[in-house]
This record gives sequence, C-alpha cells and structure tokens, in this order.
Amino acid sequence: MKKMHRWFGLILCLFLIGFCVSGVILNHHEMFSSINVPRSLMPNTYEYKDWNQGLMRGTIAKGDSVIIYGENGFFLTNKLGTNIKDFNKGMPSGVEMRNIRSVTRTRSGDIWAVGNFQLYHLESNNVWETVELDGLDSRLTDVTSRGDSVVVVSRNHIWLSPNTDKPFRQIQLRAGTDYDGKVSLLRTIWLIHSGALFGTIGKIIGDAVAIILIILSISGVWFFIARKSRAGKSQLKTLYWIHRRIGRITIVLTLFVTITGWFLRPPAMIAIVKGRVHALPLSVQSSNNPWNDQLRAARYDFVKKDWVIYTSNGFYVLQDLFSTPRPVSGAPNVSFMGLSSFYQVKTGQWLIGSFSGLYLWNRDAQAGAPRVLPIDKDITMVGFSNDFKDPILIDYYKGTTYPKMPSQFKTLPMSLHMAALETHTGRIYTFLKDGTNVFYIAIIGLAIAWCLWTGYYRPRKNRKKNKTTKKTKKTRQHLRLEDDNETNERIEN
Repeated sequence: MKKMHRWFGLILCLFLIGFCVSGVILNHHEMFSSINVPRSLMPNTYEYKDWNQGLMRGTIAKGDSVIIYGENGFFLTNKLGTNIKDFNKGMPSGVEMRNIRSVTRTRSGDIWAVGNFQLYHLESNNVWETVELDGLDSRLTDVTSRGDSVVVVSRNHIWLSPNTDKPFRQIQLRAGTDYDGKVSLLRTIWLIHSGALFGTIGKIIGDAVAIILIILSISGVWFFIARKSRAGKSQLKTLYWIHRRIGRITIVLTLFVTITGWFLRPPAMIAIVKGRVHALPLSVQSSNNPWNDQLRAARYDFVKKDWVIYTSNGFYVLQDLFSTPRPVSGAPNVSFMGLSSFYQVKTGQWLIGSFSGLYLWNRDAQAGAPRVLPIDKDITMVGFSNDFKDPILIDYYKGTTYPKMPSQFKTLPMSLHMAALETHTGRIYTFLKDGTNVFYIAIIGLAIAWCLWTGYYRPRKNRKKNKTTKKTKKTRQHLRLEDDNETNERIEN
C-alpha cells in the first residue's frame, strides 16, 4: 500500500495540482474573465487554424461588409472575404468578455450581440456599447429579433425590448406542460463537485478542498525528496505529520470531490447525462423559476407564427413569450455541448446544428414524411454563415477554409477561463482530438482516487502491529528508566 501510494502520488501530483488550480479558477468565472493567456503557452494544437475552435461561429451582413464573430470577438471583411481586420472597438480586452455567442440584426438595421455576461449594441460610429439588463443573474446565451423587437436569452430568463428606443423588460417564462419540478442530475453533480450548489459558502469549501489537495501533493513530493537527500529528522517528522494528518482528516472531502469529478467526464458521464432528480432544499437549484439554468436559445417561426425555444431539456413551442411552453416531439438530437446553429430557411424548415451534426427539421412534415433529414452527420458543427457567395458550415476542429484566415490570428490570446477548462477536463494533457482520450482521462481520475485511499488505509494487521510496537517501546523505555534509577541509587550508597 505504501509503495503504491508513493509512486502513484509522484506520478499524479502534477495532474492533481493542475486540476486543483484550474478548479479554483473555474469556480470564479467572472472574477478571472478579464485575464488572458498567451496561446503560445499552450500546446500547438491550440493554435487557431482555418477559423477553428470557435474563432468563427457565424457572420452577419452590414451593408457591403460582413461581420465575423466568435471566441475572440469581431472581425470585419468584405463580401469576398478579403481584407479581414479587427472590429472590437469598445469591447472589453478580456477574451472571455468578448466571447460572442450570437448576433442579430433588426428590421431597421440595428445590430445586437451577446457575450457570456453582457449585451452589446453596435453604434453608428462602429463602436460597441454595453447595454445593462436589469435582474441579470446568470450567463447570457442568445439574442434574436422579430421586426424591431429584440429578445435576449439567459440561462434563467428572457428580456424583451419592443424597439431600440424602449428599455428591456425581464420575462419569466411559464412552466412547460411537462414540468415535473426535477433538475438535471449532471448539473447537480457538477455543482456539488465545485461547491457552487450552496452558493458562495459552498464555493469557498470547494476552494479549500483544492488547496488541501495542493498541500498534500507538495508535502508528499517534498517528503520524498527530503528522505532521499537525508534531511534532518525534525524536517522529515514535520513533513510527515503535515502530509499524514491533513490527508487522514480530510479524506472524506477529497475522495468525494475526486469521485464527483470523475462522473463529469465520459464514460461515467454517459450514465448520468440524461438523469433528472429533485432539487436539493436550500440549494441554488431550489428555485421558483421552472426554467432555472435551462434556457439556451429562442427563435420566431415566421411560417407558423409562434416561438421556438431550445432548452437543456429539448425544444419547446409557445404562441407568444407569455403563453405556456409545450414540448416538441420529433426534433433533431442535439449534443450535450449545446446548440450551435439555429436558422430558419425560406421554405420554413430549420437548420439545427451541434456537435452531433447538421440536420434539416420540418415541423410541418406530412404523415409518412421524415421530420428530420440529416445533412452532415459527421460534422462537429460550431457555426454557420450565409453571408458570402455560398453557405459555409464551420467545424470545431477543422474550421473553414473560406474566407482565408490571416496568419497572425493563429496566436490570438486565450481566456484564462478556457485554459483552466481545458486543464480541468484533462484535454490539455493529450494531443488526441477524438474519443480515445476518454479512457486516458478516466484512468487518471480513478488513479487519483486510489492514491488518496492508499494513503489513508492501513490493513488491520498493520494497525495491531503498530499498537504492539508502541507498547513494546513504552515498556522498554520504562524498564530502562527503572534500571537507570537503580544504578543511581547504588552509586549514591
């Protein structure tokens, strides 16, 4: 057990420290949102190539120009896709703050965009202005328009502005007809893992566990080096006490965090990804809002004259934003990574794209006719453009060769949050882009849990042996003291 603990710990300590530091960063998304990481510090696979990795999620026409948007904000080009230049005037400097999810243009030509935390409006001088939304308490996910009306979607609510001159009004959608009061099991375990399930206090506890694991890793390696270098007994004793005592006291918490983290990556995640449970009382999931942390996107169907909303629970339709949502059957499957393309074509059908591929969805399919037609099942779709000569499908890994990406874009900075996410999920530790890295990361998670347990567990025989040894040592010490006393008495006499 000791040998396994020693060598497992030495091999895994760098992974564990990386998981812990990145976990603390992920626990405070907004706090670190303004910090960027040079892409040169990341493995070569993280360099942008052909607009991949979300650098281009979509486009929107502006007169004779085309605005490209994605992970690093905006770029401006012409209809031919040449002379591409930066278009981020007025935007925050942090990449995470200018990570654009969606863009829309109203009938009058106003352009609106949403990042993770803010809504932006393009002013007449081509400067982006931040627009505040009253009551915003979660990340923004989408923006769309109907005529001159603008609809903004967060994970919890919808905001409506009838036109540019009127302020946004927050709307809490009614519960769907299939509402059962349950929440996502995957989301619950994620919140438990980070501590965020119980708000700020829970996050602090999560941060504390991460710090404890870092201390255990450093003290364990330090103790190993000190033994090999024959350091003093006092130093070895102190290091051993710190490592052993802290590890044994916190074993329940550290194992719990490790195991819940293991369930957040495949293959274990597959077993819980569709599970639903009741919200824990007094947790952040215990909410009067039936759509808490579930809303993702909204679009108006100009043919059927109703609204289609996408949620973490699937597609819903409602006559207007104040009516009761009804679940839609026969919709395309969407990857758990989320919806990436949501466009209505002239025929009234919908282009639905995600990491699961691109599909054509016909809500009015006649009896016997397929509602969903696959266009490209193999594409890991991250975006779509219809503002150049031909439609463009954008793959997350392959990007798109048109328009040609300027070479200087290869090393555009990465947000600290994204770097932490890549580290925490383990993707940074492998150059593999396909599903084979699933087992690699799963094994690391199990190995860390085993390392913690072998450090804590002592077989019963060893425990009895240690007790006997301690008693023997005490007896010997006692006898030696008695012998010394007898000798002293003889000398005195």
